Amino acid sequence: MRNRSLPNTAPTGAAGSAADDVLAGVGAYFARFGCPRRGGRILAAVSGGPDSVAMLRVLMELAPAHRWRVAVAHVNHGLRGRESQADEAFVRALARRWGLKFHLRRLRPSACPDTANVQMWAREGRYRFFDSLATRFGYDHIAVAHQRDDRAETVAAAIVDGGGTFALSGIPPVRGRIIRPLYDVSRQAILAYLAAAGLSYREDSSNAAAKYQRNRIRARILPVLAAENPAIVEGLARLGEQLWRQRVYLETRAARIVERSLRPSRTGMLALDAGKLARYDEAFDPYVLRDLIKRMGLAIVPTTATVTRFAELRRRHKQAGTVSLEQGQLIMTWSQGALHVARRSARPRPPVPSLRTRVVAPSAQRRADDRRLARFDLDRLAGAVTIRWPRPGDRYRPLGLPGTKSLSELLADRKVPSFERPFVPVVVDDQGIVWPVGFPIAERVRLTSRTRRVLEARVVEGSWKKTS
Repeated sequence: MRNRSLPNTAPTGAAGSAADDVLAGVGAYFARFGCPRRGGRILAAVSGGPDSVAMLRVLMELAPAHRWRVAVAHVNHGLRGRESQADEAFVRALARRWGLKFHLRRLRPSACPDTANVQMWAREGRYRFFDSLATRFGYDHIAVAHQRDDRAETVAAAIVDGGGTFALSGIPPVRGRIIRPLYDVSRQAILAYLAAAGLSYREDSSNAAAKYQRNRIRARILPVLAAENPAIVEGLARLGEQLWRQRVYLETRAARIVERSLRPSRTGMLALDAGKLARYDEAFDPYVLRDLIKRMGLAIVPTTATVTRFAELRRRHKQAGTVSLEQGQLIMTWSQGALHVARRSARPRPPVPSLRTRVVAPSAQRRADDRRLARFDLDRLAGAVTIRWPRPGDRYRPLGLPGTKSLSELLADRKVPSFERPFVPVVVDDQGIVWPVGFPIAERVRLTSRTRRVLEARVVEGSWKKTS
């Protein structure tokens, strides 16, 4: 932590070119992206680091002229032990000395799921807190302290990761209630500004940890690029903003495409005219897909495979059949000239359907298209025949195939959506599966010229329905 004392009163100004550079950058941001209204309420997200302390100081300097009412929000993520506690105490003291309302949220790292990225978990918790404060207390804007170097590092990380245009668009200058006053200000100018004002700040020890990609990019990659192009930071930040502007345009056009393609639906899903969807250029595919995901209330980033599959579905408007794609809770199905978009909802499996069996002669007649009925060689069955729901690892040898196959793979090959596969009942004997209902029986119990007794099994009730 920098050993400089905090002023005892609200700041009244900072002299010198450092202050001019920062204030000019903030002024340029407000001129380009809009200035908070006169008398507006601004919630400043302050971690205690140099960027957020500088942002708060600038807002306080500008507040009298605009009659802004500024408050402070701090999130103690609890990820750095005593250091996190000291950050909290620092920001609380800063707000108190400057006479600002202080909001605090403490997160418990133990609450982070084992499968989650802890940094992403902390970020989501932080923004949920800010949003809840803005709604509860009527803050017009949430000010966060991303600056020009952060923007460049974000774009560089997207390049390293091989990201697409969404990732390359970097940090947006505005997003809903979120504003970024330091968007056009460099890290160097911020540090000079703090030094000129005699302001202390907290230094996050994790910013030096090589295990984080952002730190490696800052310490290793950007200096190499700067040797070739001293203006690389400005260039990467500019690239991100250009792509962000293009992204906003494409997202706006995509929303119009979706609106023109929507069909009336009372089922809780979206229905879109496939013919209308097929007319636009494929460059809009990622944006239309994201718009549909947003309309379903899902927080899903579509994979490259999902975008490719979506493009295939969109172009099927003159073809017959039913095909689908899935990713997480997202389900899309093309059928009868329409694209249906649904959100998967977890549903418990109902009681297992009943199974009725009887012994018949090999010559007994049956309907060939009856998917609820199957016949087995009774003498090749092992023990009692029962019915149950699928279990992980289920395998069997389908009729006509040379080897065994997992039940999941079989159902996937037959275009059964993954969310429906747990609801396909299976008939079993003591050796395993003899019939996934509606699909081929097991090779080992097939009827042959030597069959003398046939066991006929029929599903007679329950929630099971025809699966296409």
